[in-house]
Amino acid sequence: MSEVEEKQSKWVEAIGVAANSKAAEKLADAVKGIVALPHKIIDCAAGAERIRAIGEAKAAVKLAEGQVILKLQEHEEDLKYRAAARLQYTEIRNQENIEAITNEAYKALPNDDTQISDTPPSEDFVNLFYEECKGIGNEQMQQIWGKLLAGEVTAPGTFHIKTLRVLKDMQPTDAQIFSRLCNVSMRVINLTPIVFNLEDAVYKKFCPTFDQILHLEALGLIRFDTVGGFKWTSNDINIPLAVKYGEHVGLIKFAHPALQLGKILYTEAGLQIAKICSQRPEMEFFNYVLSKWRMDGHEITEIPIQPAT
Repeated sequence: MSEVEEKQSKWVEAIGVAANSKAAEKLADAVKGIVALPHKIIDCAAGAERIRAIGEAKAAVKLAEGQVILKLQEHEEDLKYRAAARLQYTEIRNQENIEAITNEAYKALPNDDTQISDTPPSEDFVNLFYEECKGIGNEQMQQIWGKLLAGEVTAPGTFHIKTLRVLKDMQPTDAQIFSRLCNVSMRVINLTPIVFNLEDAVYKKFCPTFDQILHLEALGLIRFDTVGGFKWTSNDINIPLAVKYGEHVGLIKFAHPALQLGKILYTEAGLQIAKICSQRPEMEFFNYVLSKWRMDGHEITEIPIQPAT
């Protein structure tokens, strides 16, 4: 018990002792824990001899209150200093991230200026871009953000604001999983993951697992249909369709209008991010997909693309 609490206990007890009555005891019980009593009640209940003890207790309480206020003020000043230091550290880190991402965007710009639109990117888009990416410190993620900015500068309107928010929710491990899905994606009119059966050996080797695919769906990057799957339908089976995978093209002559694409499609945000992710084509996977389509009756001619010099 502190000195103040001890004095307070003594003068509360003194009230009951001085009056020696049921009413005084009741009053003493009622005021336990209260720092001060009105003087008239004290005079009636405690008597003159106890007033001095009560006054000393009050003075001790006032002194303690002053010390508490002083400590609170010191604590507040200390809080202000720590808050300012934290804000300064945060803003310095944010600025470093922004400059690193801008540098990645500069490196990702096309060398041919004729590819760059004369229309400037939306000021709202750029402001929101930097607001969303300022906390990104991972180098791999900074490269993706930089490529996105470069793409928007090159052709304003390429990326949607929702894509920024989806990308912001991605962790580096998510980007690694997503990159594996990009490795099993082919351009069939648009970039599409070709995932028929995750139990096949080629998918266990090159594709994300079932749980990882569910995670990508939760992030808003893909749609996953485990029942019916997706297909591309030709309006005219007499017109061949070219599908591209890395440096290889397959020219498809349709046996029937439906070309099976598997169980996964990119969302709009997922497609935009997939287009700026690096792909590592695997010929084993390409041959597997072509064999599946051939088994479905389609005729496919492979046409290798000569890499640019």
